Amino acid sequence: MRHAILMLAAVLVMGGVRHARAHELRPGYLEVRQTGSETFAVLWKVPARDELRLGLYLQLPENCTPAAEPLRFQTADAYTERTTLACLGGLQGRRIAIDGLTATLTDVLVRLVETDGSAQSIRLTPSAPSLVVAAVPSRFQVVVIYLLNGVAMRQAGAGALGLLGIMAALFVLVALVAAYVVALQRPWTRIVVRVAGSWIAAMGLLLLGWALHGGN
Repeated sequence: MRHAILMLAAVLVMGGVRHARAHELRPGYLEVRQTGSETFAVLWKVPARDELRLGLYLQLPENCTPAAEPLRFQTADAYTERTTLACLGGLQGRRIAIDGLTATLTDVLVRLVETDGSAQSIRLTPSAPSLVVAAVPSRFQVVVIYLLNGVAMRQAGAGALGLLGIMAALFVLVALVAAYVVALQRPWTRIVVRVAGSWIAAMGLLLLGWALHGGN
């Protein structure tokens, strides 16, 4: 009887350890959404279990101060904090860190969103628990970067690679236009985009074939 009780206790302890490890492996989540030139809405979520939570603490740049009283609450599986920050001079070039991350086995997913909706996602790990905020390129800037890179490579004699860069820019541009067209829900606009896409694809294939044959 005593042996059975010890075995049952061991099973319960191992089950609790496995549950705790699974809990610790769940990632944290940080979203910083810019709402003005120097104001940001912050969402910070940390894995929790009942009344306990992981020892992860958000370290913000020194130029940031709360613009309102933070809203904090905890559920059975997460600790959540929402706040609005006023950051003099903005966040670009500033460092955000997660204190305590190096002592865990989990990650923190960070999402930075600018006022125009452009966003970037970054994963912080125990070996890299901080980041320096960089400017998020807009959709138009992404297209221009691809196009300029493609043209520069073509002029440098990169041939097919340059054309691939140009084709990638055109593809991104058409994809963005198509997304807006779908939102309009008008049949004739869909037809226009399909025809334009077909022409762009055909021209891209012709240019690629021309480059592969040496441009003659």
